[in-house]
This record gives sequence, C-alpha cells and structure tokens, in this order.
Amino acid sequence: MAAITKQLVQQVDQWIARHRDEMVDEVCRLIRFPSVADPNGVPPYGQNCREVLDAYLEIGKSHGLAARNHDYHVGELYCPQWEGKPKRIGLMGHLDVVPAGEGWIYPPFAKIHALWAENVPGLVPRHAEALLEKSGALLEKLEGLSLPEGCGWKETDEGILCWADSVSGHPSFTDIRSGVIVKLLLLLLENGLAEDEGDRETLAFAAKAACSADGAALGIDFEDEPSGRMKWSCGTLSLEEGRLQLGFSARCPLTVDPSKVFPAVLKSCEAAGFTAVQTRFLPGNHFPKSTPVIQTLDKVFRQTTGLDWQPQVFSASTHARQLPSAVAYGPGSLAGTCVPDSGLLPYGHGGAHQPDECQSIDALCMALKVYILAVAALDGQPLGKDGK
Repeated sequence: MAAITKQLVQQVDQWIARHRDEMVDEVCRLIRFPSVADPNGVPPYGQNCREVLDAYLEIGKSHGLAARNHDYHVGELYCPQWEGKPKRIGLMGHLDVVPAGEGWIYPPFAKIHALWAENVPGLVPRHAEALLEKSGALLEKLEGLSLPEGCGWKETDEGILCWADSVSGHPSFTDIRSGVIVKLLLLLLENGLAEDEGDRETLAFAAKAACSADGAALGIDFEDEPSGRMKWSCGTLSLEEGRLQLGFSARCPLTVDPSKVFPAVLKSCEAAGFTAVQTRFLPGNHFPKSTPVIQTLDKVFRQTTGLDWQPQVFSASTHARQLPSAVAYGPGSLAGTCVPDSGLLPYGHGGAHQPDECQSIDALCMALKVYILAVAALDGQPLGKDGK
C-alpha cells in the first residue's frame, strides 16, 4: 500500500492539471458516437457501439497501454508488464448510452439524431399521450377543465389527443409519483375522460400500480437495513390490440429473497384481471460496509472530497452487479457538491438519462483524483468480500 502523503496528493493534482484539456478532448471524442445498442445491427450491439469501442482502444494504445478486444463485448486496456499477474485492480466503465430522446437544448452527440426515448425500459419517460374517441360530450367536458401543468389536449382527425409532459430521468433518482405515465393516467381518471366503465377499472388499477413508488399496491413493499425500501417504477405504457400494457422496474432490497417478488406481483395483477410476465432478472451484489476494501475506498473518498457521505447501496443496474468482486465507485452527484451549479440548464435537464445529460469537468477531475489515490491505497490490500 502506497502512503497517501501530501507529496503524492500534490503530484496527482499537478498531473491532472497538466492533462486536463487532453482528457476533455478524449472524453468528447467518445461521447460524439451515438452508441445506442442496436440488437438488429452488426453483432453484438450495432455498428456505433463497435466504433466507439475501437476509438476507446485506440486512445488507450496512444498512451502506451496494451489493448484487447473481446469480440466487441468488452474492451480491455492494461499495462503490458502486468499481464499474467494473479491479482489486478480493474477500473470499469461503459461506452454505450440510452437513446437520446427529445427536448435537448444542446444537441446530443454534437449533432441532431430521429431517436425517441419514450417507452425505453429502465427510463422514466418525459411524454405520454392517449387518443380518445371523439364525442361532443367529451369535447364539452375538456373545454371546461382546468388542466394540471404539463397536460394538454387537441382535436385531431383521428380523435381527441390528450398528453402529459414531465421530467424524465433514471428511475433510481426520479420520484415516480410525479412521473409522466402517472400524470396521464390520473388526468384520464380524475377528470372522467374514460367514459367506459371497463376502461375506468383498467386505468384505475394501472394508476394504482404506477403510483406505488415502493410497490405497496402490489404487496412487494419490502425493505432492509443496507438498501432501504423497494424501488418500483413504471417506465412503459402502450395499448396494443385493445390490451393495455405497462412495463415496470423493481429494484429489490438486497437481503430480500427475489423469488418472492414476482409471485406477489402476479397475484395482485391476476386479482385485477391483468397478467404479468417477468422479462429479466439481475441479481444484486453487496459488499458490507465493514469489508476492508469498502473501508479503504470510503476513507480515500472522504479525505479527498471533504464530503461526509456514507457508503450506500446503489439501485441502478451497473456492471458491478455482474462481477462478484466489483463495487460501484463513480462520480455520482459530485457536480452538485464539489463545484457550483452553472445555471446553464433549466429544471429537468442535465441529470442522469435526462435531456442535455451532462457532467461537470471539475467533478470528473475530482473523481479521477479519487480513483488514483484509491488504487494507490488498495495496492497490496485485501480486495474480496471475505477480507482476503
């Protein structure tokens, strides 16, 4: 373990300052690729994902690192002299992105791309709409309504189009009670816009399920000490061949048996005349706070940033879930704490999976400093959950 001395910290600060512009240029080069996974494109994830990985490996080789491309699933950069070592510390990230969606002030990927973020699983959408059958009574009712902010309607050749707009984002950070799907469902229900009794019953259950941020409406409001309450969010809504379909994401507390979740959801849905299908399951991965590697990472983070934050369970689906020896240790919300708010973006822009998603350069430099000092501190230390 390298001692985290004032001299070492000063050397790291000086190195980052010298290479700051170069790092910004390289990051900008990578984010210009519209690297949205395309299952129908060139295997395994589409041409844009292949090109961004090629660019990443090329950047690494320009800095003297060895590169390995694992059939475009994963790219690896490493110091040649470390090849074959039994234990190595790896720093992992991803190069793919979610669809950019609409509503950007500053064009994504440095140019405009006919991409649509609505109905993307794992993303809280920003727009939802419903086409209602036109009638004189319905028009009269709508004309007399005072609609909530972000809601509207218009008469079209096909019928009456009602819509709702709200803040999009990552379901781990967005209060789903204010989500756009909930907003649209409540607009239809609370204003009597669904005239058929069967439609009202269907929408009522859908709204009940979508409003339940902890899954209580479906009997899955589990919680535990390390991760808190269940996080339940509705990310997709569609009407196909007369059938209402909703897509949900459940982020289960770590110590809860995940096999209990879907049966409870299925039972609640069937009681309301719905059915449910589980499309994907990702197991959790947890390092207790007392583990030496977490203690070391926590100490380096606190000393470097001056922030008194506690290690926490992160509910987003990072690659750390898939690797038993990995922990999520990213810049997170550093931009809101280590650097002042620029004031360049309005509310609902700039956050994770939002229009104009961004990160502060100062926060990224702070994160880099944390990573460098953390690697130095972990050198020779136990890295496993068992303290070995």
